[in-house]
Amino acid sequence: MTNPVTTRDAARASETVARQAAQAAETATLEAAARRLAAEQAARDAEEQRKEWERAEQGWKLNAGAEVRALRKRVDAVLADTTATTSRPAVEFRALARQWLYGLVDSDPLQLFERLCTADERLGQLIGQSRECGAAIVRTGELNDASITASLDALECRCWAAGMQRVRVLAGEVEG
Repeated sequence: MTNPVTTRDAARASETVARQAAQAAETATLEAAARRLAAEQAARDAEEQRKEWERAEQGWKLNAGAEVRALRKRVDAVLADTTATTSRPAVEFRALARQWLYGLVDSDPLQLFERLCTADERLGQLIGQSRECGAAIVRTGELNDASITASLDALECRCWAAGMQRVRVLAGEVEG
């Protein structure tokens, strides 16, 4: 004969275990659903962030393109300006230019070049534009856009070449 109290207690214990198992299963299901919702939200947030970066990059490329066009206009204007290039350079300019070109003095070449750029407005404009182009190359480098970099590099080279031509004119080596 079975003890009715033991059977009842066993049934209650079995019901309690079944309820606890059902609650654990429901909790696990709810947690899994919450994780899935959180993962879906994270994916939506990541996609929105990616789109925002694309919009920002596209805007930066448009700004960089505008910067290149504006810089090209300034370079063209400086290169087209031929004032102060037709007369024979003063003796002091010739001396400074030759000293820099050929290292004829023991002074710092950078300081000598800066003095020459300050003394001759035309050279200062050309080298200033060259430096501006170089700074633009650095600013746009993050874009990894070869066409923008090539355009800026070509502008910088044109300014530098014109500047070095001006130094040779100032040195009296070529006619302005």
